[in-house]
Amino acid sequence: MNTPKPKRFYTTGDVARYCEVDVNTVKRWIRGGSLEAFSTPSGHYRIARDRFIAFIKAQGFTYDPVYFGDGRQSTDILIVANDLEQLDLFTYLLNRAYKDIRIETASNDFDGYQKIHRNQPRIVILDLDMSDISGLEFLRVVRSKNEFRDLKILVIYDHLTSEIKTELEQLKVDGIIPKPLNELALKEQCNALLMGVNAS
Repeated sequence: MNTPKPKRFYTTGDVARYCEVDVNTVKRWIRGGSLEAFSTPSGHYRIARDRFIAFIKAQGFTYDPVYFGDGRQSTDILIVANDLEQLDLFTYLLNRAYKDIRIETASNDFDGYQKIHRNQPRIVILDLDMSDISGLEFLRVVRSKNEFRDLKILVIYDHLTSEIKTELEQLKVDGIIPKPLNELALKEQCNALLMGVNAS
């Protein structure tokens, strides 16, 4: 499939094809005020690129950075945890600590591994205390791949035995933070890793 050339303005047909809906549906979105557009002298709707992107994100459509000319999608921080409350907490704290940071979340090891491949995060934050998957096994798989051996990984844990600590050292994680999570410690370690400094 050829990558479309980025545009400044999109037609209702462009929006319909992207969202996989009928053109009349797009026109209803415009008339209803959920999708901002303007009319050309000939009476056709046009949607500015930034308005189109804002709409699809607000409505939950998948954002394709290649389609919009942003290149391959990149993530600053990927959070992997099976506890949705933990995911929400980590995301909230990071969004409060940083402006415009790009965060992805994964609630299981398979999703996390797929997002590492697809989004190339700068940091992976792993909640090691995952009840339905092995956090250590996830780390082993990630570190077994040459392309991820230098990936920055920050581990958040509840209980850490000497055996697990030794394995984390062998897996070359870049930082560990105990629970209950300290917001300042999280930010300090993320700052260090974003600047390329080992935080352990």
